[in-house]
Amino acid sequence: PIRTEYCRAYSRRLEVLAEMQNLRRDKSQRSREIDLLSYQITEIDNAELKPGEEGSLRQEHRVLQSLRKLIGIAQEALNLLYHDEGNAAYVHLTKSISLLEHASSIDPKAAEAGQALEQVLFCLEVALDLLRDYERNLSLDPSNLELIEARLDLIEKLKTKYGNSIERIIEFGNAAKTRLDRLLRADEILSGFEKELAKTGKDMVLLGEKLTAIRRETALNMEKSITRTLEELNMPGARFNVVFEYQEDLEDGVEVAGRRIRPFADGFDKVGFDFSANPGEPPLPLNRVASGGELSRLMLAIKSCMGEVDAVPTLIFDEIDAGVGGKAGQAIGEKLWQLGRNHQVLCVTHLASIASMADTHYVVAKAGKEGRTF
Repeated sequence: PIRTEYCRAYSRRLEVLAEMQNLRRDKSQRSREIDLLSYQITEIDNAELKPGEEGSLRQEHRVLQSLRKLIGIAQEALNLLYHDEGNAAYVHLTKSISLLEHASSIDPKAAEAGQALEQVLFCLEVALDLLRDYERNLSLDPSNLELIEARLDLIEKLKTKYGNSIERIIEFGNAAKTRLDRLLRADEILSGFEKELAKTGKDMVLLGEKLTAIRRETALNMEKSITRTLEELNMPGARFNVVFEYQEDLEDGVEVAGRRIRPFADGFDKVGFDFSANPGEPPLPLNRVASGGELSRLMLAIKSCMGEVDAVPTLIFDEIDAGVGGKAGQAIGEKLWQLGRNHQVLCVTHLASIASMADTHYVVAKAGKEGRTF
């Protein structure tokens, strides 16, 4: 839980540092960005764009481009329905209704057909009214087409700069306003970030020091346990030490015990392992001083001490018995057997005292045949 809290504080500190660095950029660069954003916002605001506007404009543009043809169609339809006195549908329909009225005075059964035609006449009159309104609204004013084409050109220009749709252009404008507001209030925002950075740094120091204390306590137990196990593995006087150090960072570090140190994602500690195989020799970095056989036994000691918490499922030890015999071999075998309770352990060995601890044995033999080795 402590490390989780520390990681959260560490991540937030990095975010705040990045934001502060961004706001502290060269003032002339900030001024140029403010000018650019102001221009972009003004250009988008002046356009007064509305979502869905482009589709409506393009539809209206198609209508205006075919205006003469549409007017001709509307007039022809009106002639066929009403204006052509000799052949108009309206004339034929009224005559038919009059004839059926005369027929119904002789035969009442004709009245039903007459009533149906009266309904048709009513619908026709409604349609004629709509058609007349449609014709009146078809204007031949060329300025309307020019205005729509200019508007569409403006939208295309803005789409090229700020997004492939009116919605994207509006989003760009809103984001630009947010960014501009942030730049104009940079000093105020920086002041807030500095306070947050100080608080986050204090939280990190408290959590990081707790992590270090827990690690140092664990390291002492680890050193004692591994050193004791090395003695059992025929390495008397061998020492294993865990070394802690901080890395100084005067620029972006946090203050710990009067020093400016660099924090890492999992704490303040840089941890190393020192090792000495012989009494009287000072412990030195493990990767510089341990031989192959010593490394094998040291790894066995570490794995033995951490067997219950080590997530690695399979461990392979290759000739861990090099230079070992007697009681030490028996001790190595017992440690491998203990590891085998929680892991799969594979071991290449020449000692019967080690092999006798295994559950399963594989014999590897070498022989020459016809000039080849098998």
